[in-house]
Amino acid sequence: MIRTEQLVKTYENGAIKALQGVDVAIAKGEFACIMGPSGSGKSTFLNMIGALDRPTSGRVWLNGHDLTNVPDLDRIRAREVGFVFQLHNLIPTLTAAENVEIPMFAVGRARAERQKRAAELLELVGLTHRANSIAVKLSGGERQRVSIARALANRPGVILADEPTGDLDSATGREIMKTLEQMRRESGATLIVVTHDLEVGERAGRWFRMRDGRMTEDAR
Repeated sequence: MIRTEQLVKTYENGAIKALQGVDVAIAKGEFACIMGPSGSGKSTFLNMIGALDRPTSGRVWLNGHDLTNVPDLDRIRAREVGFVFQLHNLIPTLTAAENVEIPMFAVGRARAERQKRAAELLELVGLTHRANSIAVKLSGGERQRVSIARALANRPGVILADEPTGDLDSATGREIMKTLEQMRRESGATLIVVTHDLEVGERAGRWFRMRDGRMTEDAR
């Protein structure tokens, strides 16, 4: 599902080396965790494999697409990747259902189809009763569950979660991880989570560490 080959990303004319030759392969349906200190390159790596940015050198394959040669990353990202962020990134003045619908505009889904899919996903994450509540009125855990539903809107093959429990208390964080794992099992998607939380990391099937832009895999 995801493969990188000598992936390099630099900034400021090469002065900042965010990624330094990362080689990794993650299969369809796997749950992988990436851990490492701040500034180690974790979020940059997610941006590369999630088609948010292009590498300085090296190659990225996402579900058979060589992102190096794809002219329209936005279209690939909309169809293939669902993102879950630490701070939710919901539009505060829209309802939960409207937030879930947003990714579906990018792939041209009709209004009735958007509404039906949003209702299905909110039911899956246990938020049917909050579908018409505006995001600013939701709790932190509810917002994160809405963001999970939004990430699944276009049935992506890959779910990328960047510190999805970092802004939550431990009990709510565990519930969010249970929800993510359930969604992975039911959808068959590959789940990759960046975290500082050892408890989150222990749930994964594979465990990678990043330091100074380099990635190694820990034996489990």
